[in-house]
Amino acid sequence: RLSIMAFGNLKFDTLTTSDAKKSSTEKSLDTSFLLNGSAKCWAKVNQDTPAYRGSFNTSSLVDSATGNYEVHMSSTFSSIDEYVVAISAQAEASNNDNTQYQSLDNSTTTMCHVFTYENGSNRDIRNSDVIIQGTLA
Repeated sequence: RLSIMAFGNLKFDTLTTSDAKKSSTEKSLDTSFLLNGSAKCWAKVNQDTPAYRGSFNTSSLVDSATGNYEVHMSSTFSSIDEYVVAISAQAEASNNDNTQYQSLDNSTTTMCHVFTYENGSNRDIRNSDVIIQGTLA
């Protein structure tokens, strides 16, 4: 049994592991690399409902119109030039894998505006995914 007492902040510059599963060789990773390289926000969205199927660092989901939704983040990014968005979705049987995805230009430091369409027409997607990486304010 592990007992933890709070005495302040735990700080470390390097995360080290024994890698016992693969090679039993000690490996280390600079914690700033780990922090800067991890997703700061992600969401699995069902646009049909609309609802989050799962999410991290999100505050709300706004369904603006068919094929048009906003992921609102709990934490603010430093600027719109300091984050990138990756969007994907599971193809549905009715769309023959022709769905295209794009993040719209009117995103902010606390909201990512996503537009989904199929063959030029707005379309709600049941399994739409958004990953946001960048610098938090």
